[in-house]
Order: sequence, then C-alpha cells, then structure tokens
Amino acid sequence: MSLAAGIKPLENYETLSGSSKGRAELLSNNALQSSSGVKSYQFAERVNVNLNPANSGHWDQTTHGRIWRLGIHGVNAYSIYLTFNSLKLSKDVTLFVYNNGLRQFRKYNQKNNVSSHISLAPVSGDTIMLELNIPNGVTDYGGIQLSKVYLDRTGIFKTGTKKVSASTEAYCDQNINCENGINWLTDKRAVCKIITDGNLSSGTLIGNTSKDKQPYLLTSFHTIFDESHAEESVFIFNYEYDCEQTSISDDQTISGAKLVAAADKLDFSLLKLNEVPPASFHPYYAGWDVREVQPEAGVCIHHPGGRYKQIAITYNRLNSATFNSDYKANSSWQVVKWNIGTTEPGSSGAPLYNQQHRLVGNLTGGYSSCSSQGSDYFNKLSVSYTSRAKIGNKLIELLDPVHLGASFMDGYDPYGFNAEQCDTVSHIRVKEKTAYSLTERPSDYLLGNASVMFAEKFTTPGYLLLPGFYLNIARLGTFNQTSNIKIKIWGGEACPGRRFIQRTFF
Repeated sequence: MSLAAGIKPLENYETLSGSSKGRAELLSNNALQSSSGVKSYQFAERVNVNLNPANSGHWDQTTHGRIWRLGIHGVNAYSIYLTFNSLKLSKDVTLFVYNNGLRQFRKYNQKNNVSSHISLAPVSGDTIMLELNIPNGVTDYGGIQLSKVYLDRTGIFKTGTKKVSASTEAYCDQNINCENGINWLTDKRAVCKIITDGNLSSGTLIGNTSKDKQPYLLTSFHTIFDESHAEESVFIFNYEYDCEQTSISDDQTISGAKLVAAADKLDFSLLKLNEVPPASFHPYYAGWDVREVQPEAGVCIHHPGGRYKQIAITYNRLNSATFNSDYKANSSWQVVKWNIGTTEPGSSGAPLYNQQHRLVGNLTGGYSSCSSQGSDYFNKLSVSYTSRAKIGNKLIELLDPVHLGASFMDGYDPYGFNAEQCDTVSHIRVKEKTAYSLTERPSDYLLGNASVMFAEKFTTPGYLLLPGFYLNIARLGTFNQTSNIKIKIWGGEACPGRRFIQRTFF
C-alpha cells in the first residue's frame, strides 16, 4: 500500500462547485418533502462528471509499479462520495480513496467489482484523492469510469469519528443505546442507514424461513424505486453513538444491491445486498409477522436526518389506515402518537416492530416531528407479503423459500447466539481470567462476612430454552455451615420479573 508515498504532491484537482444555491436549496427540498409527508432526506448535491484514467488525473512510475491519482475538490462540501459507471479492478490492483492527512481512507479491490454502477461511501472533507495502485507485471488494471460526484451540504458525514454537539441533534432524539432502547439492542443490529442519489433513508435486514445469510433488506419504494437506485446505494451498519455520545463510526458499509421485489402502491422495496454482512458487522436478521392483527404497541428504529440510530415508541394500539390516495386503501399501520421519540426525514423505510419484536411494516411517511404530534404511516407487511409486486417477485416467495406457510417468525443472528439452536452465551469478558492464584485477588473479591447479589441480563427475542449454566467461583477462603450460594432465574422485562427457578447450593 503506497498511498502516494515517495511521489510528488498532486497540484491539480478537479474542482466542482455544484449549483450556486447549495445548502439553502437542499434545506428547501427537505421542507417540501416534509410537507408532502414522505420522510427521505436530501443531504448531498449531485455533479455529473466523465472522469477516467485516460482523460484526467496524473500518472507516476515507482519501483513497485504505476500509480494513477485524481484529486477532487468540492467547493463548500463537508464530505464527498462517488458513483462509478464502471469499477472493475484486476487482480492485485487496489483503489484507495482518502482525504487530506489520511484522516480517513477507504480501500477497494477485485472483490468490490460489480457488473454495473456502484457508489463508494462518503469521505470527510472538501478535498479527496483517488489513488489507483498497479503493481509491476500488471498491464490491464481493469476499468474505472467516474460518473457522479456528490457534495455533502449538510455536514452529516463531515467527520468519521466525532463527539455529538447540540447543532447535530434534535432535542427529542432518543439514542437506541440509552435507557429507552435497552430492550431492543439485539433488534437494532438489523437496521442500517441508506444513501442513494444524495438522499438518506433507513432499512432493515429481514430473515427468511431458511434462516440463512441471504442478505435481504426491506425499505421504502419511494426512496429506492428502480434498479439503478439499488445499484448505486450505500448501506451503513452500526452508525451509532454509545449512550455517553462520545463516538460514531461509518466504516461498516456495503455498496450496491439488486432490487428483487417492489410495489409503488404499497411503498416497499426488498433488496438483495451485493455482499453478505460479515461477522464483524454483528448483523441480525429481523423476524416478521404477516398476520392482520392490530399491534398493541409499536417501535421504530431509524436514522432521522441521517443521524445516529434512534428509537421511537408508541404504547397505543395501531390503526389500520390509508396514507393518501397514491397508496392502496387501508394498507398502512397508523401510529397516532409517539410516546417516546419521533420520526423525521431520513427515517423513510425504517421498520415498525410489534411487541413480540417482529417486523410488521416499513415507514412511508407522516407528519410527526419534535414539534408536532402528527401521525405516521407504515406500509403493512401483512398486505405486502402476498400482493403482486410491480417489480420482481412476491415477498412470500422470497421470505418463505422452503414453503413452511409461516405467518410469523423470530429474528436470528446468522453468526452467533440463536435461541432455537444449541448455542452457548457467556458474560465472561474478553481476556478476563477465570482462575486466580493464592496471591491474586479479582476486583469483585469478597472479604469477610458478606451477603452480595450479582445479576446478569441476557436479552433475546422470542423464547429461550436454558438446559444449564456454569458458575465460575474463583476461590473460597472461609466456609461454614451457614454459607451458601443461591441461583435465581427471572424472565420478562421487569427487574426482577417472574421468577422461574431458585436453587441453593452449599
């Protein structure tokens, strides 16, 4: 990896200014989207280009091979992301995209090749560099044709890692990793942030009855409505702050997808991602329920305004409703009022979960906001499931490939703990010792006579069969006839909830 090491600085840049309206124009567009009720969010301005190694950039020869570099400067841009008509790299050829000072860089190679258009995730700053590394002995590097450059006008991606500030959050934001999201920390891993054609929305990995790693993702039709938008989308996973709101990362990305099922009158699009989310993403495939049963409550996990992952909760029964005349009658679940949080532009496509942690719909739009108690409308999965698609297959054909005839299913982790399988889960931390010498003392070592309760909470949707457990006891220093260890297991969301079992060990 050279990253331009040992070669002279590039002096010439392709300078792109976009329109003269810039940020004001995007804010106006978002206001129009909000007034129409749909909840996508435009954050970037598109500039059409025709750039490739034959007509732009600069070539250098090094001892290791050839390097082509293209600098792009976006006037008044907070970040820049790119769309290629063609990105096909030969074996051992690498493309880097980075900003000044290498504060952020992304790497692409042959495994990122696709048959047609592809977009690369945003890189912070108003100036970025494309660097193509071609080792000695490689004569055909492949093909690169840059067709679109998007200039971020809102600052959503202005840094890769940052501390949240008052200017970037709304006063009604509800961080998924804080108190109100504590029971949804498994489900949140299914939800991602989507970039397509300069717009932001939300989507959900959704499981199928094979319970495999088929990377289906559900979002709204009004945000991804044709094959080119699917191909040029970028999906960002785990875009979150911890509860102290000290850090955020946008490095877990997948570029491109196929549109496998979609319907405009029902406002759903089912995509198949170009890559299976790897284990490092800790993905979760959401469960679903396609019965026409009114949910007693609802939860939406989403990325409002493209910000970090949040949660909105209603404790009220959902109504069957029609969003507007453009959509099929009574094909939506209506959230009359959010009790906690709200949705905003950027939340389009986000999942609606019922109280059993199963997906029952995806967000079309509505009129709720931090300052308004307006209703929101989610396309019913119960209607979409067996309806004829405008594009591609019926959902039932894709989500029930083994023909179980299932009307609901729980979510699953394709790499880790699953309640229906024989898995082991542990709360022993990484590098934590489970045995101590006579001279060592763990931090929670008990001195003298003590009566102490230690409790651990395991969160999983659906049911759980617990055949047994192991309890690590470091060392007993003193023991008498009254000494004992009591094991209790509770279930439910209350702390403690219903007690299932209690055993005393001497």
